[in-house]
Amino acid sequence: MAASSSFDVTSTIDSAEVDNALNQARKEVGQRDDFKGANADIDLNVAGKKLTPSTDDEMKMNPLWEILQTRLVRRGVAVKNFKVGDSEAAAGGTVRRVIEIQQGI
Repeated sequence: MAASSSFDVTSTIDSAEVDNALNQARKEVGQRDDFKGANADIDLNVAGKKLTPSTDDEMKMNPLWEILQTRLVRRGVAVKNFKVGDSEAAAGGTVRRVIEIQQGI
């Protein structure tokens, strides 16, 4: 019976909803007092299926990721589909974190 039955679990992400959540997160970061004067940005690489938030230091990276998570959840995007990497040093004394978007099984 196992040979005739199959069970596939797929998880798809609506890229339009991810883009909308990113735009909302960027807007909120621009309005928050704790990010005033800070360099905080979120880049989306659709072809490479990666999100890359970058900011001045690690103290701002965690709130930036929390804002992004909140916006993704409100748009109905499952946060479990994002594989968060460690923060790494970037040019100009900034910090970035590469987050892979997982789709499929």
